[in-house]
Amino acid sequence: MSFSLMETLYFVNSPIKQSG
Repeated sequence: MSFSLMETLYFVNSPIKQSG
């Protein structure tokens, strides 16, 4: 489950960081 949360955060922050 740990990897799931980390991957989700990374996936959701990936576009946000790239956009901003």
